Amino acid sequence: MRDTFEKAVQKTNEFNVLIEDLLNVLPDTAKNYKLKKKVEAAYKSLKRAMEMHESLITDVVPKLKVKTDSYPADFVDTWNMYKDYLVEQFGIRMGSRMQKFRLQLLFDYTNNDFKQATRWLQFYMAAGSASIYPVNEQKLEEKNDQQKGQNTGFVLPAKKE
Repeated sequence: MRDTFEKAVQKTNEFNVLIEDLLNVLPDTAKNYKLKKKVEAAYKSLKRAMEMHESLITDVVPKLKVKTDSYPADFVDTWNMYKDYLVEQFGIRMGSRMQKFRLQLLFDYTNNDFKQATRWLQFYMAAGSASIYPVNEQKLEEKNDQQKGQNTGFVLPAKKE
């Protein structure tokens, strides 16, 4: 697939050179100037489209099967949301191997605890992270405890008479 795409890019570049040569032969008139600008804009647009498609092309490698049917439904929903988040925020489309090893790394960090893994995925999305890393939950809990104390205010001591 990549080979045929690269051949298409090469042929497109060759065609662009021929068009430029043809446009350079035309006399300098206002009409030809406008035509040259339109052709340049069309080529730039085509080049951007081909660059976008190039990022989607993968070499033909058989996909690994990632079994998520044995996982709890709320974890699978969060995992699918996390995959969409990576595409939306960073343009990262996880192939089967990346997905398999991210799941393996997540479960290694969370000791196969689905509830903790779900919380961590939500944390990664909330923090704007593209990586999987151990989350220090003790600090998160301490921070939440400190915020709870800040929200309640303070009590003045009773006035002595």
